[in-house]
Amino acid sequence: MTKEELFAIAESKHEIRLSYYLDEGFKIFKKNVGGFVGIVFINLLISYTLGLIPFVGQIIAYFVGSFISAGMIVVCKKIRSGEETQFGDFFEVFKNPGQFLLLLLVQFLMMAMAAIPAIAIFFVKYYDIFFNGERPSAEAVLAIIPILFLVLIPILFLGMCYVFSVHIFLFVNQDFWTAMEASRKVVMRNWWGMLSFLIVMVLLFIILTLITCFLGYFVMLPFTVCAIYMAFEDIFKPSINAFESKIEAFGTFQKDLNTEADEKNI
Repeated sequence: MTKEELFAIAESKHEIRLSYYLDEGFKIFKKNVGGFVGIVFINLLISYTLGLIPFVGQIIAYFVGSFISAGMIVVCKKIRSGEETQFGDFFEVFKNPGQFLLLLLVQFLMMAMAAIPAIAIFFVKYYDIFFNGERPSAEAVLAIIPILFLVLIPILFLGMCYVFSVHIFLFVNQDFWTAMEASRKVVMRNWWGMLSFLIVMVLLFIILTLITCFLGYFVMLPFTVCAIYMAFEDIFKPSINAFESKIEAFGTFQKDLNTEADEKNI
């Protein structure tokens, strides 16, 4: 599939079917509960261990966690395709990290740059209050809340725009920038539906994690990954399958041409 054909799918209007994504996402989760819960536990251990390393530990943990999340997406696809899964599938993306690491680096740098203006405002206005060796007042602490929102809003916006970038990169055989652009286009074209879907997922994640004293985290994190995978499949797979069917049909009548359709795994 060419970049133009992928963008044509991304720029189309799609129905965002929230209940369908939740129902089918939970079915995926139920088919490998032990694997999903186990990988979340391992990821927490890795993140905690890396977090002990000053400054860089948290950054490394972010990238490792992103690789593991991509592995969960790989497992989602295998389950939906009726394939057998193994625990090692959660680490599948580690086998060929080059381009995927580049995708993560670009997104990380974009989010960091988006937060720079708000961070600069914080240091200009509140550096003396928070770093003078004295305990800051309650008023000073409350005063930084608007700045925190200034930091979070662009990060959340970019995170939403690129919510499908990993899926497209893994399954549509596109380079990292094309995957990011296709994700951004489909989200912006279906903004309100996608916003509603992601808000519901975030609220469910927070509420169920809190009321279960954090135990719900082991369910909600993989369930969220599964539900978002279903959104990706629902939006992209029908059009991709239709495109591949045309390629395959063309090949049956043109035996002397190599379309490479059979080499793609979407």
